[in-house]
Amino acid sequence: MVVLIGFLLLLNLVISIWNSYAAGITLAEARVLRGFPLLLNWSARVMSICGFTYVFAILLTMFLSSIGQIDAETAEGVFSMTYIAVIVPVVGFGLVITIHSWKVAYETRHPIAIGLAGWNTFATAYNTVRAFTMVPKAYSSIIKLGSGKTKVVIFLVATAAFLAIICSNSIVAYAARNHADFKLKEKPKRSLA
Repeated sequence: MVVLIGFLLLLNLVISIWNSYAAGITLAEARVLRGFPLLLNWSARVMSICGFTYVFAILLTMFLSSIGQIDAETAEGVFSMTYIAVIVPVVGFGLVITIHSWKVAYETRHPIAIGLAGWNTFATAYNTVRAFTMVPKAYSSIIKLGSGKTKVVIFLVATAAFLAIICSNSIVAYAARNHADFKLKEKPKRSLA
């Protein structure tokens, strides 16, 4: 079980780093083109922040639990509140990324693009279906907590989110600095539609 949790944390961390880096690479272009490219850029940023939040929440909770600072009920509350905090943005912005990956796969017919579209489709469908079963369970575990434990849970989730924002923004800034050579070849046509 520990190996599986470790693997999932590592996978989540790698995907979050990639989302932040991709958002940084495309930041200059997205700012110029605006519209859907900017929405896609922000989708990647939000997804990376959600992923980092989950990773930091789990690591903080495991650390504090291992040194006896929080009990199992509080740890479950942290996991539940983190899930509730990130699931709506993950499903919403995941859908934006999925739609874009379908478009790229259809236009390029490249095996990697098709594979990414398949992965994004699976991840979005899985997250959406799982949300319907997990949100009520997560909500009920938070409701069971007393007010003292709820404050600890909120503090830990907020700390994880704060660390996630700092981490994601640092990676975005690094990637944007190192890929600042974007030059628009022609002025984009703005439509009213």
